[in-house]
Order: sequence, then structure tokens, then C-alpha cells
Amino acid sequence: MTIFADLPFELLRLIVVDLDYYSLRSFSLVNRRCRSVSTLDIFYIFKVEFTEKGIKKLKGLAISLLV
Repeated sequence: MTIFADLPFELLRLIVVDLDYYSLRSFSLVNRRCRSVSTLDIFYIFKVEFTEKGIKKLKGLAISLLV
């Protein structure tokens, strides 16, 4: 029997990229392997330029995290 966390890293990454932020945080708490797979997405760096376009991007991010 295969345990979920024993899946190859690449398959776990395919799962992680489809999770919303809150599910991703929960997934990262399952075990160390899940944490290592999800760390890149949890601590994703978001760069905002102080231009009209950058502010719109920031507003879009704020709205998407509230949904």
C-alpha cells in the first residue's frame, strides 16, 4: 500500500499548485514532506511596483485572499 506522502515529489507538486492558499497552509502541516513540497508556494514573493498598474495588482491580490 502506498502512503500519500510517499508519492514522488513531482506528483505532490502537481497537487500543490491547484490548492488555494488556505488549503495549501493546511497541506503543509500534514508532515515534513508535505511541508517541503508546499514551502515554495506558501512563501511566494510578490513584487509590487508603486505605479497605477502595481497598485491594481496589489488590490487584486487583496481581494483574491479574502474570497
